[in-house]
Amino acid sequence: MLPITNSNIVEVLQQRTLSHPERECTIFLSDGENKSCSMTYRENDIAARHVAAFMQKRGISKGDRVLIILPNGLEFVKMFYGCLYAGILAIPLHEPAGTKQIELYMETFLPSLKISKPCLLIGTSEMIDFLRNKLTPEQKKIFAGLEIVSDKEILAMENVEYTPPELNKNDTAYLQFTSGSTGTPKGIMIGHSNIMANLEEARKFMQLEEEKGTVVWLPLFHDFGLAAGLMGAHYSGGYVVLM
Repeated sequence: MLPITNSNIVEVLQQRTLSHPERECTIFLSDGENKSCSMTYRENDIAARHVAAFMQKRGISKGDRVLIILPNGLEFVKMFYGCLYAGILAIPLHEPAGTKQIELYMETFLPSLKISKPCLLIGTSEMIDFLRNKLTPEQKKIFAGLEIVSDKEILAMENVEYTPPELNKNDTAYLQFTSGSTGTPKGIMIGHSNIMANLEEARKFMQLEEEKGTVVWLPLFHDFGLAAGLMGAHYSGGYVVLM
């Protein structure tokens, strides 16, 4: 375990990229059993810088808010870390499966949209197609002014240059919403200092170690799946297996 002297998870990821760039950090099992894709710490860093640069090129700046509505997978990891690299507040939310669920999702999703006031929504190609072409006139008014883009469009963008922002341990890192199962979803501000303290305790309690794996079947919009599962593994220098 490398000594953690960093003030935020972005510095930790960049330090690990320098120390062991070819070590696998994220593995995805599409069917729950077989590896379909993976990333090394170097590839993770390159992807996060690319996503951050894309947002900076679009005029999205530190402190702005971005909705991430994606299923578990490498694309979610790239988008989430890209927001952190840019100092942008990611807001991970439940991802509906299929057009019918997207239609039903609109009603439960709107409170989070109104509360969070994002400037960008990142979703799957199917969801972005629905938002661009199948909204009712009333829904179009709600989404007016909100830029929407798919993860694939972001990753395909060329000629983007990353400018590292100044990240302070007292800065808010991202917003975590409650499920809304017992009332209107509530947004919680998670700071960089919160993340680092949480991950250090998770490392000790879960006995996370260098090059050891953590399996996560929880969704990454869930606080435990995102913090202790994804970031906890990377903080400790290991790898996370997503399914």
